[in-house]
Amino acid sequence: MIAKSDIIKVSDEDLAWLEPDRDADAAIEDWIAGGAAIIVVTRGAQGASATTMSGTIDVPSQRIEVVDTVGAGDSFDAGFLAGVRQAGRLSKTGLRAISADELQAALHLVASVAAITVSRAGANPPWKHELG
Repeated sequence: MIAKSDIIKVSDEDLAWLEPDRDADAAIEDWIAGGAAIIVVTRGAQGASATTMSGTIDVPSQRIEVVDTVGAGDSFDAGFLAGVRQAGRLSKTGLRAISADELQAALHLVASVAAITVSRAGANPPWKHELG
């Protein structure tokens, strides 16, 4: 599945489970070399990173009082895809041409989406107007 994927999103815990005997950075480099365009790794309160052939972008999480984490992962995924789409890069060729600024903007968007989602009960992601 990894070799067939353009975008791979995993948590740091998932990555450690998938690649138990390897350094996370080495595994990510191999996944990129194997054909993935973007690897996104979530690290809970430590934020997220996205790696492409051009390098890695890190974005901190937004500090918020966590009420409920239900739906946080799905909201993150949807927010990331929305951010990539806003950049006009939601295609096979677009993903491979995404700039560091476009990737960083997508990650900042998902940091906001995730923060709002976990600040309320239930799987209740934000509406576009809430993202300012």
